[in-house]
Amino acid sequence: MAAFVTYPETFTIISAAAQTTAPAVNLLTDDVGLIYRSTTLTPTLTVLSGSPTPIDTVALVNTNLRCFDAVRIRIGDTQTDVDGTAPVDIQMPAWSGIKSSQTKAMTVLRLPAPVAGKYVRIDITATGHPDGYVQIGRVVIGSSATNQFGAIGQDVEVTINDGSESYDYRGNTGWDKYAKTQSFKAPVNWITEQQYRRDWHRTLTSAGNSSAVLFVPSYELKTNVNLLRDSQTMASANGWTTSGSPSWVRNADYAPDGSLTASVIGDTSTTVQPYALGSASIPTDVTTYTVSVFVKKQAGPIVRLVAEVTGGTAATASCSLDPATGASSAANSVVDAGDYWRVYRSVNNSGANTNARIRCYPAYAEPGSVSNPSAATAVGSNTFAAPQITAGSGLVDWCPTSQTATADTHFAAMEQNDAVFGFISKATPKWSAPYWWNIDLTVTSTSL
Repeated sequence: MAAFVTYPETFTIISAAAQTTAPAVNLLTDDVGLIYRSTTLTPTLTVLSGSPTPIDTVALVNTNLRCFDAVRIRIGDTQTDVDGTAPVDIQMPAWSGIKSSQTKAMTVLRLPAPVAGKYVRIDITATGHPDGYVQIGRVVIGSSATNQFGAIGQDVEVTINDGSESYDYRGNTGWDKYAKTQSFKAPVNWITEQQYRRDWHRTLTSAGNSSAVLFVPSYELKTNVNLLRDSQTMASANGWTTSGSPSWVRNADYAPDGSLTASVIGDTSTTVQPYALGSASIPTDVTTYTVSVFVKKQAGPIVRLVAEVTGGTAATASCSLDPATGASSAANSVVDAGDYWRVYRSVNNSGANTNARIRCYPAYAEPGSVSNPSAATAVGSNTFAAPQITAGSGLVDWCPTSQTATADTHFAAMEQNDAVFGFISKATPKWSAPYWWNIDLTVTSTSL
């Protein structure tokens, strides 16, 4: 785990669709109250970055995007690159985690390696957004200063600032209310002499305390291993299907990561066994695939998870789960995950199959009889979230995926609970040992 700070470099706007009262030029201002707004729910924004160093971070700050909206970012040497097949072409969910309000989300893309291209194209898909527009407060493009060899030290402080003032008049109390902000105070430890001179000193002196920066106190960059598409909304347009006509209310409850992406799936039939199905293409290899899904703890009917490989010599593995108690029909197949159970099964591919699939049955067996999955008379509903298919026999962290992405990264959909866009109120570099530096850093957000 590591922390990084990105100073927003200037850029020239090549093209953007916006309202005249909320033009794209506002994306260059640190005052996120000056917003860019597009009444097109699938807007495209192309800019030419003036970053003097290779780019490794692109972020959209204070958006109204929902966690299941999609963001595609392309970076290349020319506009022709980003309008077609660019050297960097990454799609991701808009964000993951919990945010304080509808217009405080961030999309943060941290590249595995810096790229020299300066043309950046951002495509947003927010079809059906209830606001009727897409809104962004700031675009951050630049190269980051990172503590690659250590995490944030002890004595971290997160302060919620409320500058509102009260006054009394004729026996009544009134308030002058102002936006709340958040201060993140932390020692950033074990920065090498080279990192400090090359990255941190340049970033801190460029920002000072008068130019905003993006500060991410903790992140881990790793490849997204989830083979399923659209693992949050699970929409039919993105490869998800059903059998037996179950009821399906998407984005109906909070998933384990705090996003409003859990689905309530129901069974009202006493003659068939309805289920939801997701599928992922796999190579004709001889390997094991693990299927998992989160099921909310509640007094509901028994659910059943089926993992299968198809297209050649089909194979399946299954598990029934009592969502109230966590009792299951298969040993070592359920993990306690707070408000949810995470149920999983592994299945072996013989080398001839071309698809790995997950089937979720909302009411498969009579309550209290997880060992008897044959009763089609069971009815009721359960809450499902965060499905995943991965290569290998072990259970790994869940990675959210977007609708059509071919290069999702786990970090691209990172939880935004602690990310701060704001001003550096304190930055004190300290030479702690030969060739090593520490920095006492405090960043106060522009708004919470």
